[in-house]
Amino acid sequence: MLTELKSSQEKNAGAIQLTKFEFLTLPEDFRDGEISERYLLMVQNFMKSHSVTSKIIRSMAEKENFKEINELANTLYIAANEIGALRLASISSDLALSTSLPKEVLEEALEIFDIEIKNVLKEIQHLV
Repeated sequence: MLTELKSSQEKNAGAIQLTKFEFLTLPEDFRDGEISERYLLMVQNFMKSHSVTSKIIRSMAEKENFKEINELANTLYIAANEIGALRLASISSDLALSTSLPKEVLEEALEIFDIEIKNVLKEIQHLV
């Protein structure tokens, strides 16, 4: 589910102006200073941990390391849920399931995964 956030009409000094986010669902109380700091730290950690995950998974697929793909996809599923990247979480779960299917299905799942993780990482960059 995607959440649309409206820009605040108020111009509070130092307040983060929220716009529409397509790939992240921000916490409802994001405007709370402590909450927003914690959330921003979480997304920064996500970016550091998963900026090359797509390349790693592709390398694993070439080597047919399906167990490792499943483990990394499940780790990413948890991390994506924590930051509100719900579509990426769902795609990560699908990716883990597709490793037991024909190679063409896995390749299609990887293409979808690549696009979504790039979109999430780009949106995080705009947020931080």
